[in-house]
Amino acid sequence: MLNLSAIIKAMLALVPLATGVLLIGQTDIYGGVPTVPITTNDLVVESAAGSTTYRYDTMDFEGGKCLCQRIAFRSAQAFLAATGATAINSDTLTVVTRWNTHGAEELLVHEFGWPEDRVIYPPDLTDEAYLTLADAAYYFIPAEGDTAWKVQATVNVFPEGFFEKRTAVQTAPTAEAKQKAQQAFLPLKTQAISNLTALPLTDMFTVEEVERSGLLFAGWNGQWVSTHTFLDDAAMQSAYAAVADATPLHTAESVQIFLETMYQADFTALDISGQVISYTLSPTQTVACPYEERGMTPLYWGGVPAGWWYQYQTDAPACEPFKYLVMTTVHAHEDSTPHWHLRYGSSSFDTLLNDAHYAMWWPTAMPAGTAVEALVEETKEEAALYVSMLPNWDGQWVSTHTFLDDAAMQAAYETIASLTSLHTAESVEDFVKAMYRSDFTAMDISSQVISYTLSPTQTIACPYEERGIAAAGGTHGGWWYLYHTDDAACTQFAHLIVTRVHGHGGIPHWHLRYGNTSFDDLVSNPAYARWGATAVAQGTTAAQFAQDAVDEADIYAMMLPPPLAQWAGTGGGKWVSASTFLEDVAMQGAYAAIAEAAGSAYVADDVHQAMVAMYATVFGAMEIGDSTITFVPEAANASQLVASVTCAYQSVGEATATWGEHAFVWHRLETTSTDDACAPYTYLVATDVHSHGEGTTHWHLRYGSTSFDDLMTNSTYTMWWPTLVAEETTAQQFADEMEEEQAEMAVMLQAMLPKPEPTEGQKVVYLPLVTR
Repeated sequence: MLNLSAIIKAMLALVPLATGVLLIGQTDIYGGVPTVPITTNDLVVESAAGSTTYRYDTMDFEGGKCLCQRIAFRSAQAFLAATGATAINSDTLTVVTRWNTHGAEELLVHEFGWPEDRVIYPPDLTDEAYLTLADAAYYFIPAEGDTAWKVQATVNVFPEGFFEKRTAVQTAPTAEAKQKAQQAFLPLKTQAISNLTALPLTDMFTVEEVERSGLLFAGWNGQWVSTHTFLDDAAMQSAYAAVADATPLHTAESVQIFLETMYQADFTALDISGQVISYTLSPTQTVACPYEERGMTPLYWGGVPAGWWYQYQTDAPACEPFKYLVMTTVHAHEDSTPHWHLRYGSSSFDTLLNDAHYAMWWPTAMPAGTAVEALVEETKEEAALYVSMLPNWDGQWVSTHTFLDDAAMQAAYETIASLTSLHTAESVEDFVKAMYRSDFTAMDISSQVISYTLSPTQTIACPYEERGIAAAGGTHGGWWYLYHTDDAACTQFAHLIVTRVHGHGGIPHWHLRYGNTSFDDLVSNPAYARWGATAVAQGTTAAQFAQDAVDEADIYAMMLPPPLAQWAGTGGGKWVSASTFLEDVAMQGAYAAIAEAAGSAYVADDVHQAMVAMYATVFGAMEIGDSTITFVPEAANASQLVASVTCAYQSVGEATATWGEHAFVWHRLETTSTDDACAPYTYLVATDVHSHGEGTTHWHLRYGSTSFDDLMTNSTYTMWWPTLVAEETTAQQFADEMEEEQAEMAVMLQAMLPKPEPTEGQKVVYLPLVTR
């Protein structure tokens, strides 16, 4: 069936690889192709590192017992004898062999130092248990040119009955039967080893010249159609229903969505010929991509070996989306339609093979002309197996945020911080807490009902319905599964998006976001880009999670944002101090309006002086990069700063604070620069970039050479709010906004400069303005 539930062993019939033949030499002819004499035990292997001579009669060959390595050694000698070359070059030759007992890599890679990605087994291999004489073949393919050489062992290497008795050993049903079969086979193996040992070898190997294009995609050559092109066909609805009927957790619609994401492809058809794959992208667009071999790697399905991924690469500019290509063999499960799976992309082989987001991405190709009915019937027959692939989160889970204050986590925070000079352990801790934040401590999930534990005494049960799947970002970069509840008690969890359970080689876990908002907001809002509340299986300990974080410290370090990213990423990172507007004539109307709102005891000059104190800075502007701030002396009231100075910063974490009834965050930044000119800016505390309604984009900060605690809590600074506005802001815009906010500004003025009416005999005391 069109899934990977069984180990991939069923192959198509052998495909002839030689597309052209040129007789070489004038020795005895075997089967129409000349045999090549081997008269020496020496084999020279060259590379950029130098030249090494290996001797057949001194090689270990696994204690002398390995026939397959001996065939590989003698095949290489036959290649040299036929071509007249003096050495095989591990830098320029790719070797393809049909003898799939791993003798090739054991000799060529482990002994001779061959690059692992240039020792290849073709996809149309005979099962290892059923090898025949035709499989005792090696292909030597130079880096350039159209020609390759096929070296074939002859019948003279193997005694009569060799392959039949070898298969009997490999397929013996019991240990006793296997032992008996081995007793019959071992004398034949010993004879074959002897046949390869005594020089000269005159009739053991043939060599023929073949076209390399016949090797690259042997087994895939032909025309194919992408499975995803069938999925919208009305005939498939009965198949989706059959899968849904096998589980109470999914509907026919969600099954269809799942299969559409699993089989998604950017092409509708493939035409494979020689070394070129032509992708049909639309009825009017096709792109032809020439590929080169890049080796093979094991394929696992559910942790079980399931064959091989064959790796290919193209550097054609038009083929960038298909630059890296991995493919399974063409195979069929029992009587199903022959098919094969592939993945492709522009990133790397490692991403395609190991990124958890791709775990359930299996583009699939079927022979051109396949009818949709074949897929319908095969899907129905394998309904239970498809159910096993559908996402399922049933069970008990714990939120990872419950671990983050545990002492065990300190080592993780420190390890992550040690990998970057831009963050401290404190800022790493703040980042991780923000990333894993959640409003629950645990979940119990059963049949689409999630019971959230909000506190030791409060739990709410929320029944969900599926709402589809959304891409989680990037090309085939994983999926969010969308769920919704209308339960009034579950408002804060009304919209829920979740990933599949995955592991990254560590603790099995999954991520989620939720809110009384929209799916689009949860999926796409940049404010949530680094939020991924995470659940791990109940019973996971803080120590285990901490060790997992240490093991993946490099990944966490890559996710950490630059310390000044928020302020650098707005308006090109260019900001103006509000203090530069205060002497502009445009401000006079604002001063008068605020004074009037504050009461008859105040005049415009009081407001002016209060705002000078409130917004005071020794610089006129800032230019902010990801980790640096340049303080610029642009304003007349910035005379204390005589020249621009650039200071580098690292994040030291966050601290919460309040202004009246409003809570906010101070981001703490400390300079790493040793320049004396940066000393006045050693410590910075900054708010988030924000605006009030449709007002000017701005943020506040304080700076100094004392300490973070001093800047945040010293009562002298209570009304000191240096404010940075976007570079394009004008004095008139700022004045207009101050006038609109005259009531709020009046309250601050009264706090800074109280003027009570004195009673008879009372002395009036005026509090001084806060100055910097």
